Amino acid sequence: MIKLQPLRIPAGWEIVFNKFMETDIEDYPDNSDIWMDFTEDILYLKRKNRQYLIGIDLGWYPDMDPSGAFHIKVIVDENWSEPVREYVTRKRKEAVDIIENLLLRYCGDYNVSLDLKQPKKMVRLSREEIHDYVEKIRMGSGNDQEVGEWISQISASVPNRDIIGTIMSGNKVTTEEIVDKLYQADIIYL
Repeated sequence: MIKLQPLRIPAGWEIVFNKFMETDIEDYPDNSDIWMDFTEDILYLKRKNRQYLIGIDLGWYPDMDPSGAFHIKVIVDENWSEPVREYVTRKRKEAVDIIENLLLRYCGDYNVSLDLKQPKKMVRLSREEIHDYVEKIRMGSGNDQEVGEWISQISASVPNRDIIGTIMSGNKVTTEEIVDKLYQADIIYL
């Protein structure tokens, strides 16, 4: 029997619904009944902060399609048409890391305010674009405003929240290794 996926959920979050199963898609053929559990409504958590109602939504798109992927969205004040963050992955463990990281990130209003100030249609960077920006930052290129914009764009494109710490992790680390780390959803303990 498949169990629910364990999650580390900080105090203050409400589980609205949870059908997130502890199963890896690689274990099942395309014609398996398991795909009936991979729907647009897998997990929804919400939290009312002082100023905002935050929602973290996990769904599988396209619905019940073996070629689909997990979509994780951060919804503010039930504005489903404009999520402030969105991540896509086919890996359950990566989805868990992203969700747990977001649960910590949005325990207060500060990060919500920052994310709401970002341009609504911020384009998610490709891996190559992230590599170029990381290289520029490490080489000391760009003025403060440009570097700040690059970091914001990188932050909107990868699950790792320690952008600056990861980029500045030392001269013995290659840019490619840094980009790999940026795509890992490290849990940040507050």
